[in-house]
Amino acid sequence: MVVFAGMTWGLWITRNDWVFNNKLIKSPLQVVYRSLSLMQRWKVLLKEKECTSLDVFQAKIMLTLEVLKPTDNLPDDIG
Repeated sequence: MVVFAGMTWGLWITRNDWVFNNKLIKSPLQVVYRSLSLMQRWKVLLKEKECTSLDVFQAKIMLTLEVLKPTDNLPDDIG
């Protein structure tokens, strides 16, 4: 439930920033990072078992984000 709430709230805040503050994100990954940050803040409200599950979920997402993170280095075969 915390994962759904965190992702939804992250999307909502991003949408509000765009609509009301004219702040457009540079990458969709920013929504994911914002959502993870919200979940981390809410973790103090969870029971120990739920905290462990959230930690496992966040670790998996962070590993995936490392693969998706854009790099400044272009491959050699692009001319």
